[in-house]
Formats: sequence, C-alpha cells, structure tokens
Amino acid sequence: MTATIMLEDGRALHGSTFGVTGALSLIAEEVEDERPPLARWLRDMSGRCAPFVDFDIRGLNPGDRDAFWNGAERALAALANKWGPRFLELENMFAANCLNRLVLMRRRIVAGEPPLTLSDRNKVCEFNGHAIDLNDLWFAGTHPTDRPTPKLPGLPWWDASDVSSDLQVVLTAVAHALSGNWSAPEHLERIAPSYCHAVPGHKVKIEYRAEGMHPGPKPIYAITITGPRVEGTWYFTPGKLANLIDAIRIDD
Repeated sequence: MTATIMLEDGRALHGSTFGVTGALSLIAEEVEDERPPLARWLRDMSGRCAPFVDFDIRGLNPGDRDAFWNGAERALAALANKWGPRFLELENMFAANCLNRLVLMRRRIVAGEPPLTLSDRNKVCEFNGHAIDLNDLWFAGTHPTDRPTPKLPGLPWWDASDVSSDLQVVLTAVAHALSGNWSAPEHLERIAPSYCHAVPGHKVKIEYRAEGMHPGPKPIYAITITGPRVEGTWYFTPGKLANLIDAIRIDD
C-alpha cells in the first residue's frame, strides 16, 4: 500500500502508507496548539488507508499550509534531538524517513529548484483546484481510535502512549520480527508465530480491519490479548501504531 502527497510546485512524495501516515501523525502533534482543526484533520488522515491518504498541499489555505511546513520542520528537529543526528539510519524509522524526504522536497521548492530535481514522480502534478475541508473527517469522535494520546514528556514510550506492560511485550515482539520490513497488513500473518504467545499463558491476535462503507473503509489494527490474567483489545490507527513501533528501540 502506498500514499502520495503533492507539493506546491507539482512535485510529489510517494511512499508506503505506513510511512506517510506516521509522518502526518508527527506533524499533527506539532501543530496541535497553533492550528487545532489542522491537527485533527492530519490525525484523521493518519488513520486512513490507501488511496484515501493522498492529498495535495495546495488544497490547504495559506495559513494552514505554513503551519503544516513549520510543524514538519519542528517534528524533524524533535526526532533528531530525541534519537541523535543519525536517527534516519535506525531500523523501522518509516515515518521519520518519509518526513525527512517531505521536508527536503519543501526546502528544494524554497531554494527555487525545478520540481523534478527531487520528486517521486517523473512528471509535474497539476493542481485540480480542490480546496481541503478540515471538517471532512472519517472518525469525527465516534471511532475507537479517535481519542487523544496523553502527552507525558519524559516517560517511557509504553507509559506515554497509554500502553500496558503486556501490550508492550506484544509490540516489542512485533517490532523485532518485522526488522524494518512492514509495509502491508499481510506481513502480520507472516510474523504471527513471533507474537501469538508473546504473553506467557495467553493468546495474542492482531487483525487489520477496514470498517464502514462511506466515505470509505476506516482502517484500524486491533490487538487482542486473551488469557487467565488479561483479556482485552486495543485499537490503533496505522499512523499511531507506526510511531509506537518506531519508539520501541528506546530500550534496544
């Protein structure tokens, strides 16, 4: 699955849906205080599946567009501060690498370079004139993943993300089994033996669900742990799950 973001001069970023949605989620965190409607829309976009993640930056109004790029720069700087200057070389940095390429493209635009000097398409994309409506949301507060993640700076990733210790074990097993190669839900079936018994005495099941009929399927990952001590299901948008898996290396 892939997603595309068109930029102001018609160049395009084309990457895995996992990476693009993760990048949008990172930007959403940075614009939350400055532009709440934009942050909510970006977070909503980060929960969608291909091809419904595609959009054209030119559809944003000038104020939201500026906030988007400022947020992207801040998000990239925050990753460098957290993981060090060579953070892009770390495993599973899907969202970070996508964000970095997006920012590099924007900087090329500011420098006045022709669109195709850095683009993931071999032709310039024309703008269709469609204005983005930030109120056009899929989840709109009714979806199980449409809940704010508590911001608790300085805590381990599992605390900061409202993740239990048992779910921490499962996600760690998933991240190690993926080894940076997750770009589609079917990969979960391939690595199932690595996580299905990650919690001793319990069964673990991970499902990719595309729910709803209009305006399109609403993608979520459902992680269920069943056993004598723990029984529950946790829901994640693709973007949030990507960020959690990226963060696991904090203990590696």
